[in-house]
Amino acid sequence: MSTDLNALEPLAERLLDAALIEAVRGSDAYLRHLLSLSGHPTEASDRVNLVSADRSVFHGENDAAGETDVMIVVRVEGAQVVLLVESKVTAGFQPRQGERYAARAAAQRTEGVGVYTVLVAPAGYLANGNPQVRQFDACIAVETLAVLAETESTVPLRSQTLLRALAQRAVDGRPLGAKGLFPELHGLLHDELVRRGSGVRITNRPTDWVFLRHPTLPAGSMLRYRIRSGLAELRFRGQSATTMQSLSLLAPPGLAPVHCGAELCFQRTVAVTCQALAGAPQSVDVELIATTLDELVSWFRAVVPPNRA
Repeated sequence: MSTDLNALEPLAERLLDAALIEAVRGSDAYLRHLLSLSGHPTEASDRVNLVSADRSVFHGENDAAGETDVMIVVRVEGAQVVLLVESKVTAGFQPRQGERYAARAAAQRTEGVGVYTVLVAPAGYLANGNPQVRQFDACIAVETLAVLAETESTVPLRSQTLLRALAQRAVDGRPLGAKGLFPELHGLLHDELVRRGSGVRITNRPTDWVFLRHPTLPAGSMLRYRIRSGLAELRFRGQSATTMQSLSLLAPPGLAPVHCGAELCFQRTVAVTCQALAGAPQSVDVELIATTLDELVSWFRAVVPPNRA
């Protein structure tokens, strides 16, 4: 197992998986640390036995469908504990990835079996405000795992070296797939949209724009919010001529259409505070932004019903 991250950039997550598996297979003490960090602490007198530690475990039913990067099964005093681990180094989240991990864990929980979902990533990644982070039972920084590996002599040297290299990568500020440049606004806006039952949801594109989706918007549409300018925007491409004409003619005051090449764009400035423009919104700012986004979607649906989109 090479530890050259520059040469193996596309395989960074797989290398993290391999280092973690090798560490828990080689060190009972490290396994106990991992259990504790995942939410299942053990006593020194507890019997802890590793049953299996496997990479790329696939699940294929309903909301739980998808791949678990590392699945660790342990016996603690005879009771089974399962860790479902997602590793992140440079990659962003897949759609609803955290929610699918939660569904996967719920499907596996039975009487006497504890199941924990665990996100392992650099500390900066964990703090980036991506709503999917909150779906995991536990978040463990690679930096923490690297320190623990070096304090336990039974952890294989290759695992120690690789975890140290990954931790140093984070300190050096290498790309880590973080969510956006303004994590606070991303997180608060997500919470507000969920609280009000809005169908609008934030996607995972890392930029100073907040990109969103809604189940009733057609293919070729784009809903987004520009943090630095307080601008909410709904764009359309590839719609029928009738739809484009209806949108242009029926735009309400303050939502004048702008033609951008083949795209038709509708923009509305949200009257947020200066703090919000800097990415640190107050609750009233978040409510205004969410309301404006909902209004854009509602206007479109009133002009173009679902069966015409």
